Formats: sequence, structure tokens, C-alpha cells
Amino acid sequence: MTRPTPNTVNFIAATGYAPHGRPPADLIDKRFAPIFSRLDKLKANRSDAETLVNHLADPARDLEATAADDAAAAAAIAKEKNAPDRVNEIKLAADRKQAGLNLAGYAEAIRAVENEAEDLRDSIAPDTAALEAHREKIHDMVEALREEHAAFLQAESVHQWNTRGILLTRPNYNPQDLLPALAAWSGAQRYESAPTSALFSTLADTLTN
Repeated sequence: MTRPTPNTVNFIAATGYAPHGRPPADLIDKRFAPIFSRLDKLKANRSDAETLVNHLADPARDLEATAADDAAAAAAIAKEKNAPDRVNEIKLAADRKQAGLNLAGYAEAIRAVENEAEDLRDSIAPDTAALEAHREKIHDMVEALREEHAAFLQAESVHQWNTRGILLTRPNYNPQDLLPALAAWSGAQRYESAPTSALFSTLADTLTN
């Protein structure tokens, strides 16, 4: 039996473990669920950590800290006291350092969980039973369609001979002649260039509506 070859026309590949790169949760091994739950939470927290790093890195924070320390120094001098340490500038530097450490820590934590998911995926034995079942059904349906199409062409040949006296030994029709709904793919966008998935959808709609 001929095996279909995946291609980049009808499939869009997504790699990694981001939500858009996973199959529906109810279709994959249940052991992935707790791993992805931790991974998604870590990534959400990393996003917040990255936002904080960017916020603290803004030069406006330096101006704010310096202004606060200057104001505290001026207030102390006005009371004939010594100016206090520049605590706001010191705290800003410490906060920036800690935010950077946290962001780096999230990167390592996420990498560790992704490695856990990778190890689980490597441990799962391939199960092609469902794939083969669908493939068998597709081949059966295509064969039935081919036979029905051949019968249609023969009937049309007989019809043309009965009505016009012309024997069509090799009658041929464009797909949109058999299924008018496919005509939407003609013109500016030729039928031959239409993605297979779109043609399948049009075919299904035509047969079921």
C-alpha cells in the first residue's frame, strides 16, 4: 500500500512545548499534563520577571531613585542632620541584580522541565494503530471514489453517444465540472494550486450540504 508523505503545503509545523505546538490535551499521553502545567506556570512567571527586568532597566528609575535620595538629603540638612545613605539608589541596584538572577533562574527551570517532557516523549513506544486504521479507511474511500468516477465517465460516454452520436473513448472532466463548488478555486487562483486541505473541505461541504 502506498504511504502518504507529509508535506509543508498542507501542514504547518510547530516545534517546542508551547501550547500552540501541542496536540489537543485529550489526545496525548496523560503523563504530559502535570509537566505542561508546571511549564506553562513557569513561562507565565518568566514573562512577569522579564517585564520587571525591563521596568527596572528603564533610565527613568535612576532619575526617580536619585530624586528621592536628594530629597531625603535635603530634608535632613534642613534639620541640621547628616544626609542619609542614598538608599533608593542602593535598593534600585539590588533590585536590578535580583530581577536578573530571577530571570536567569526561570530560564534554567524551564529548560529542566522541557528536558523532562523530552525524556517522557523518548520513553513512549510508537503506537501507529490509529494512524494505520485511518490510512486504511482513506485508501478504501479513495478506491471507492475512483471506481465511482470510472462508472460516471462510462455513463457519460454512453449518454454522449445516445444523444449526440459521439463515442468518447477517454472522457475527461475538470474537478469543478463534477463539483461546481470547486469553481471558487478557478480564475485568479487556479484549482491546481489550491491546498489539498481546502479541496477536502470543499468536497466534504459539497457532499454533505
